[in-house]
Amino acid sequence: TDRPRPRTWDGSGDVVRFDLPADVVAAVDTYARSRRATRYMFLLTAYQVLLGHWAGRDDVAVCSTLAERSRPGAAGLIGPLVNTVVLRTHLAGAPDFDGLLDRVRRRVPVDLAHAEAPFDLVVGAVGGSRDLSRHPLAQASFTLLNAPIQPVRMPGLDVGLVEPPLSETPLDVFLDLTLRADGSIAALLQYATALFDAATMRAFAQAYVALVRAVPAAPDTPLRELL
Repeated sequence: TDRPRPRTWDGSGDVVRFDLPADVVAAVDTYARSRRATRYMFLLTAYQVLLGHWAGRDDVAVCSTLAERSRPGAAGLIGPLVNTVVLRTHLAGAPDFDGLLDRVRRRVPVDLAHAEAPFDLVVGAVGGSRDLSRHPLAQASFTLLNAPIQPVRMPGLDVGLVEPPLSETPLDVFLDLTLRADGSIAALLQYATALFDAATMRAFAQAYVALVRAVPAAPDTPLRELL
């Protein structure tokens, strides 16, 4: 962080917007399929690698918000049915991106199998303590909306997408990726202004794009050289 963590979280935040071009996304998909992984797994792995490198940590936990409509009768309900899952990856001992992607590929289905576990029970089970300065399980978050948002048309109504205010954030860093109809990805990196300068987060976004570009182009490159 650029500054020490305040004792009480005030939630003040800002955003950095950037893009992953369609050709980069296509290269990611090809590479991920060749490793029996998904786009989500690849982009999550790249995010965790970068977080671990910048923070100097080998154990990286990231929150991911998932839609909970798997039960019969839930598909037609109106409103957000979501839960938060913590995805944890150990980075130590992996000389290349392939090795880490394989860890994530094997771990993510196990974590997602517990997607319906109530958050408070998870905090209690792992011995997490409540702290007014931080999230009890993870300080970073990652989401990927894999389907382009389709326009809604209703007779007699003009319907549009309204983006919520982004001046507040519940976490240190929040990476939100949305697939566009043209195959590119719109990225929004939300961050806590109490901890980070805008220049730091712009550099983080640039490093993320560079890593996502570099891996499919040179998959055998040692991880330390990619960073």
